[in-house]
Amino acid sequence: MQGESLPFVAVGAALIAGCVWFIQRYELVRFAEKDDLQYCKPDVKECTQRFGRDAAYLTPADIQQLQLVQFRTPRTGKVTLSRVVAVEGQRVEIKAGKVHIDGEELREPYGKGMSTSDQAPELVVPMGCLYVLNDVRQVDRYDSRAFGPIPVGAVMYVFAAKEPEVTR
Repeated sequence: MQGESLPFVAVGAALIAGCVWFIQRYELVRFAEKDDLQYCKPDVKECTQRFGRDAAYLTPADIQQLQLVQFRTPRTGKVTLSRVVAVEGQRVEIKAGKVHIDGEELREPYGKGMSTSDQAPELVVPMGCLYVLNDVRQVDRYDSRAFGPIPVGAVMYVFAAKEPEVTR
């Protein structure tokens, strides 16, 4: 009888270990800001809840382009959410409202509302930093257009990018 129960004990132990690992590294984050203050609509709306990876367990290499990151802004310490458009070592430039990464236009279904008058000179994202932009870009610039690349250390949570919905 004892030999037959061993696989069930092993499965139970693995399940518990997996749950502990998940609870340590992920947290359910609630976005309480009103819809007019959400800069990453439609992915995040008022009272949306998503599991975010705790950045304390991540390296800069774990954060990828197009992921959402919640971070503290460098100047004010305000907690905000933006999308990563470039990681360390990449060249970023905004020309006539179009984002260019390493000389090529970024084909992103997320960015909305940037004016053709929006410009940002080319810069190379420094080591240990990210270049982030809001999805809704005509509103207040709580992103890298206002304060430059953000240090990875300012990131609190990382959220997987949702697949964009195809409209026909």
